[in-house]
Amino acid sequence: MNTFKKTYIGIMCAIVIAISATTTGAQAATTRQDIELQIKSMASLLTIAQSEPQYKARIVELVKKVLAQLLVDVKELDKEKPIVSVMVNGGNDKVIIKPKQGTPVKVTTSGEAISVNGDDNDYAEFEIEFSINSFGTTNYISENGTNSFNFEITDGTGEIVYESNGVQKGEVVASVSSEADSQGDYYRIDKGESEVFTLSATFNPYENTAVGSGSYRLRLQTVDYSKTPGGQTTAYIARPEKIFRTNLVNIVN
Repeated sequence: MNTFKKTYIGIMCAIVIAISATTTGAQAATTRQDIELQIKSMASLLTIAQSEPQYKARIVELVKKVLAQLLVDVKELDKEKPIVSVMVNGGNDKVIIKPKQGTPVKVTTSGEAISVNGDDNDYAEFEIEFSINSFGTTNYISENGTNSFNFEITDGTGEIVYESNGVQKGEVVASVSSEADSQGDYYRIDKGESEVFTLSATFNPYENTAVGSGSYRLRLQTVDYSKTPGGQTTAYIARPEKIFRTNLVNIVN
């Protein structure tokens, strides 16, 4: 065995030993930066493991244990705002690290074509109802939907025909409602709570720059929230996209 190979395997063994020590709980991560650095190290280690199949199974097993402990450490450091969620994909051995935002508790959607006597005057009614948590602390969402909810109307091919902050073909009348408590002109989501919000929209494809008959759906893009009424906003990204969109509605006349 050449010197490089011996050194490489020695390093790998040392890493495995270090990981094993971590899983015993001898020393927990003490800062968020420590946790982030350790998670990056774990992801790198899984990459290295691909080239050393004889160590791969053991390394993957230990990495899973370390990641589980790191999540415990995160909750202890900041119980209200965990910074990561971790998933190890079976078979692919990949670590996915992503921010934990206000996870949707439920999402329901609907779309319906409304037929009106005459030519070129049918329209669509859409609704997306969902609940989100407080993002770790009390937050506020403007009752004015145009300031807080960003959405789009797409056709059957996925092309955007109307966007609340972009291209606008046809005509949309949208509103936002919630039973959340209000503070001024803002809905309030209290710390540790979740609230249900409903985005309702009618779409007339024959008004303004008409796109005419076709198939259309509504999709929620983001919701802007702030720690204080009127304060700097952060965007809640509505993902996965497929659950935050309605069914296609066919407008034929």
